[in-house]
Amino acid sequence: MADEKILDIDPLTGLIRFHRYDEETGKEIFRTYQDTAPIMERCKALKNEEFNKKSEIWPIADVPLNILYMWRDQLGVDFENPDHEKGLRALLAHGDYANFRTSEFNL
Repeated sequence: MADEKILDIDPLTGLIRFHRYDEETGKEIFRTYQDTAPIMERCKALKNEEFNKKSEIWPIADVPLNILYMWRDQLGVDFENPDHEKGLRALLAHGDYANFRTSEFNL
């Protein structure tokens, strides 16, 4: 994109934040990019592992920040808002995001 600048690269998550200014509209535009392939591969591997059902924590998904931001900004489902748990569960159950599930039990 023209005149797009990298604002930040998170070395832990690989999330890259970009910024550009649209002179026609006078708006600042921010976007993010994250390679989700390694996360999907890790989730696939976790699905094949046994987990301790007696554990207090049952991992259900590993959703990339890029996807979480998209859910928040485009769908209105805020991963940081406890009141949005039902929406998060619905999104995690949706086939489009099945590759980020780390287990197959019902949500």
